[in-house]
Amino acid sequence: MENITAIITTFNRPQSLDKLVNSIIFYYPNLKIIIIDNGEKEPITKYKNVDYYKIPFDSGLSFSRNYGVERVKTKYALLLDDDFEFTENTKLEKMLEVAEKGFDFVGGNVEGLDYHGILERDGETLRYIKGDRGELNGYKMFDLILNFFLARTDVLKNNKWDNELKLAEHTDFFLRLKGKAKITYLDLIKIRHNHDRAPDYDNYRLRGQKFMKLFMEKNKIDKIINYIGEETEIYQL
Repeated sequence: MENITAIITTFNRPQSLDKLVNSIIFYYPNLKIIIIDNGEKEPITKYKNVDYYKIPFDSGLSFSRNYGVERVKTKYALLLDDDFEFTENTKLEKMLEVAEKGFDFVGGNVEGLDYHGILERDGETLRYIKGDRGELNGYKMFDLILNFFLARTDVLKNNKWDNELKLAEHTDFFLRLKGKAKITYLDLIKIRHNHDRAPDYDNYRLRGQKFMKLFMEKNKIDKIINYIGEETEIYQL
């Protein structure tokens, strides 16, 4: 795994972070790890051979991820949320194998969630659609995957998250990549999602609607239709 660096952004969830890092060390003891912490709580464990950065409080997901990507020196970066956990089905070897077939992003299955698909704009309406963009080298191509993916580092460095979006950054990021990046998804590559929603965390996380509004204004979007055909105004993930 010398070609991969894991990037973990964390905010006020030290127990979840500890569980994730321990799971990485168990399955991939030599994997390079960068942690970007924009919370106010201290981590439970001081890990050796992990690059830990404490950045200003509430810098947001986008700034934290960009900060981490800039410090990656390997060909690929593995994006992780702090409430994920590796299992025996988190096979980075397979993600790397597929990436080397010409993909910029290889997404995996976040257990309990189904989010990959395509994005279509019709004037000021944005639609999430279940489907694909055809195949490349035997793998289906998509516009949108979840925040568990292996990506080419140079692509991430040249296509940053919008720092103004502390939340609701996800669709904005992939919408700007549409037509520029080769993206696939592997259903058999899984990571556990622990759904850590402590009250003090929720106080900040539930601001998503504010940043969703900002995303829509910046992209001149008036209406969003989700995967099941319903209009939604609230960012769900």
